[in-house]
Amino acid sequence: MDIEKQLSEIVDVLNKINRSLIATVGFEVYTDATRPAANTKPAGYTFFNSSDNFLNTSDGTDWRNQSGVIT
Repeated sequence: MDIEKQLSEIVDVLNKINRSLIATVGFEVYTDATRPAANTKPAGYTFFNSSDNFLNTSDGTDWRNQSGVIT
């Protein structure tokens, strides 16, 4: 098996673990298409975005990932 295939399989497993942990903690799960507008949630509201596999947090206007980048 080539290294790219192995890495792809590892990433798939890590993403499954990540989603499982997020669900256990109790974050709501949305996609980019299904998430509500950021200004409809209070600043600090956080959910798991299954489109990019990151937590997204409302700043009251935009959704930001944990690095502060608008998503």
